[in-house]
Amino acid sequence: MNDSNETNPYCVLTKRSDFSVNWVSDRISKGCDCYELAQINIGRVQLYCVPFPFVHDIFVQFFYILLFSSLILCSIAGNLTVVWIVLRHERMRTVTNYYLLNLAISDLAITVLNTGFSGTYNLYYNWVFSDVHCAINNLMGITPICASVFTMIVMSVDRYLAIVYPLRRRPGRGATVTIIICIWVLALICGLPALAATKIETHFFVDPEKNTVFEDHLCLADKFPDGNSQTSTIFSMFVITVIFLLKYLSF
Repeated sequence: MNDSNETNPYCVLTKRSDFSVNWVSDRISKGCDCYELAQINIGRVQLYCVPFPFVHDIFVQFFYILLFSSLILCSIAGNLTVVWIVLRHERMRTVTNYYLLNLAISDLAITVLNTGFSGTYNLYYNWVFSDVHCAINNLMGITPICASVFTMIVMSVDRYLAIVYPLRRRPGRGATVTIIICIWVLALICGLPALAATKIETHFFVDPEKNTVFEDHLCLADKFPDGNSQTSTIFSMFVITVIFLLKYLSF
């Protein structure tokens, strides 16, 4: 390694906000080696002197996009049909069907506000949408699922009471709507930690052979107050475990 470059102030990042693809490209074109840039500015920037590793074959991309597009279209069509049937026909507006309507709305929410964004992110491993979309995506990755599980639990309890106490008066529409609102409030509370911990993290990948720079954005949910990224993993595993246990118990 060239000693002159190690202490070359031109290779040192003075302001974090100045760091960009143009800044890296400009420094490399003027003699700052990628490895030197990464070493000198360690702790301030995420710079990797390797080509971007998450590049899929065109056929893999086509299959992935086709699969996700089909799932999204089928989900939207099927759930909108349920919504239309329940809302359009007066005789279909029963307590049980209100819960089915809520399940359809939950599925629509995660399909429209999460599945497409997460699918694109998982395919390219690069968040190309806005910071607001990142926050919504993290929130909608948890809230609708919790709402679905809570709804199935309530439906199971309602069925149990109807069988065990057939003569007991069942909740009316007003009480059912109130229960559904409580379900969404509780589901929203479950999703708020992921929303509050949302952050966009930028990484730069430099191909040493081609001298090209790729700017990679990550949509994360690990900005917890303790500053420990493992908290995000623990939180995610806790939510997944609890949701699946509750879903299993609801059947």
